[in-house]
Amino acid sequence: MERKLDYEIPNLEVRNILVNQDGSLFMGFEEFEIIVNTYVDSKGLPHTTYQYYYQNIYGARINSSGKFEWMRKIPKYQVSYDRPQGTLGYKLINDAKGYYFLYLDHKKNLELSEDEVPKRYFDGYGGQIILSKIDLQGNVSKDLLFDTHDEDLMIYPAQFNAINGNQFIGRADIKRGGYKPLLITIKD
Repeated sequence: MERKLDYEIPNLEVRNILVNQDGSLFMGFEEFEIIVNTYVDSKGLPHTTYQYYYQNIYGARINSSGKFEWMRKIPKYQVSYDRPQGTLGYKLINDAKGYYFLYLDHKKNLELSEDEVPKRYFDGYGGQIILSKIDLQGNVSKDLLFDTHDEDLMIYPAQFNAINGNQFIGRADIKRGGYKPLLITIKD
């Protein structure tokens, strides 16, 4: 991405600012947009609908001298109608090797390059739990952790918490009823 001289990313939200031990900064961004539609039905009653779009993730690093090192894009396209967040968004943790983004996505997006348009993932329909990593040099990799359809559960990645540099903990919604804690550990 840094080969271009001009950047324009509409609806970019700063989600994370991390100060690393060496004094460098990492910033996590997400393209986020809410579209509000209001209409009047045949009885003259007004109705309002909301569409929530959680799109591409961006990570940028600035070294301890203040020099911009790199910016990387992780393509994703998440949509919800009339419900904010739900299974959408991401959770970030970091360690000495890089930055890890946990989120739900469409399985066809696992092998996308940063310039390809991702398939939509719809909130609440189950999907694949993806862990994308940006290492300290700016290299991006993606791993499929598991498919929520196969495990018969749903998770809410943005509501997970980082325990340490390689573990997320959160709540899993069991499709046959109830909840249970879920621990996700990143292995090298």
